[in-house]
Amino acid sequence: MPSALEVRARAVFNAVDDRDAAAFADFFAPDGVFRFGNAPPCVGREAIREFVEGFFAALAGLEHRIEAVDANGLGPGKSRLYYHLHVMYRTAIGATEWLPALVVADDTPAGFARYQIYSDPAPLHALLGADGAA
Repeated sequence: MPSALEVRARAVFNAVDDRDAAAFADFFAPDGVFRFGNAPPCVGREAIREFVEGFFAALAGLEHRIEAVDANGLGPGKSRLYYHLHVMYRTAIGATEWLPALVVADDTPAGFARYQIYSDPAPLHALLGADGAA
């Protein structure tokens, strides 16, 4: 039986795999911060939704394979979550690439206060460039 952490992780990454930017943004606190790699941080649900919609528009699909989930307490009602993932990106011409990623997220009762994706973006940029999308 999956743990509560695993169930939550699957819900988060199902929203991404479904390319549902609004559902993904709803996991954040109203003033939550999202950052993908070294891109500038997005602050607030609307900015997060807009960034993620733009990212999804560059892809034909993606899939997250959760390798591990862990958490550390940060105080009452707050946790630092760690998601170790492999992400498959698919372009419009069908090219795919599996890339490793680590997400570190500070979770609060209001949602994610901070969510940082650590991943080397170079292979994804190369994949999108080969597709003519970059």
